[in-house]
Amino acid sequence: MSKIADIGLGFILDMVSFNVGISMTDWGHGFQSRCAIRFRKHTPQQNMAMRLWAEENDLCMTKNLSTKENIAKWLDALEPYVDLLKHRVGYESMLWILENPMPKANETYDTFLKWATAWDSKNDELRDFIFKPTIRLGLEDSE
Repeated sequence: MSKIADIGLGFILDMVSFNVGISMTDWGHGFQSRCAIRFRKHTPQQNMAMRLWAEENDLCMTKNLSTKENIAKWLDALEPYVDLLKHRVGYESMLWILENPMPKANETYDTFLKWATAWDSKNDELRDFIFKPTIRLGLEDSE
């Protein structure tokens, strides 16, 4: 990896955000999940370094990454650096929802409720990770 790509990785770790949302719909169980990876505003020079790292890792770098394939590639590429991510909670949330997708409409409503309960528990865990530093230390020690 080139030195400029290394710098690009540093910018990415600071500027990437992982957005997971649950919204209401008129079909299925009444909800859908959406995921997107975005990059905070940056200069053209920062963009060049970030693109260089992305290209060296066969990653697509657009303003809004929302396909499951692109998201999965980014999560895999950033996994070795997870402790350095500024938006680690979003990373963990997105990883969970990709590993535990919302049940399809043809599955039972009880299946959906179990998923929703697990999703709420994960969010509570991540909230504790943010607001209780002793929890954060416990999570890091258990890895």
